[in-house]
Amino acid sequence: MRKQRRSRPRPTRPRSSVIVVELDPALRDEPRATRLNPDGDPDLPVVRVSTLASRHPDEAYPDDDFSGSKSRDFRKHGVRVLPDFTMRVATRRALLRRQERLVDLLREQGYWVLNGAPRVGWSVYVVELDPRVREEPGVIRHNPGADFDKPCVYVGQTGKTPAQRLADHQAGRNASKHVRDWGLRLMPRLYERFNPLTELESLDMEAALAKNLRKKGYTVLGGH
Repeated sequence: MRKQRRSRPRPTRPRSSVIVVELDPALRDEPRATRLNPDGDPDLPVVRVSTLASRHPDEAYPDDDFSGSKSRDFRKHGVRVLPDFTMRVATRRALLRRQERLVDLLREQGYWVLNGAPRVGWSVYVVELDPRVREEPGVIRHNPGADFDKPCVYVGQTGKTPAQRLADHQAGRNASKHVRDWGLRLMPRLYERFNPLTELESLDMEAALAKNLRKKGYTVLGGH
């Protein structure tokens, strides 16, 4: 009999975009422009680097119409999307990383970039789970080195406080079924020292913390 080929997982299609929008050149005279861009080249445009979750710039800003944008800079001063800088990405982490790198690159080249420092207001958190969660399909398979004397945990990241996010899980709002059904309490000793973070830092820390706890023998869920 011919062996059946295992189907390969389909690659994740890019769904979000990093874009660069050219703004009114008169903004060079604003104090924030000179503060953020002390080496700005007078021959290069004023820009802002932004992200579009699950949208293409042609859908968000048809014919460079920024009237419906949430960004005040785009609504009042937007000129056009610079298509050479548009990049489609598949994950939130890749989206934010590309945005930060593009801000730095354009600023180094002399563009007048109006992006400030990323907001610090994100957190990682760890929730202790009832040990019976190990009975659910896939949990042991994803934790082959688990020490059953150590807790089962869920690792996540949030723009809220960890307590607020746990309450959301338990109420079924944008919830992990594992936390909703098996969540017991937060374990601040495992995460408090890392907070607060930028969103990108929290995504990176979420993955790193989950990996580290799994290596120590915890049964870990989440940590995407």
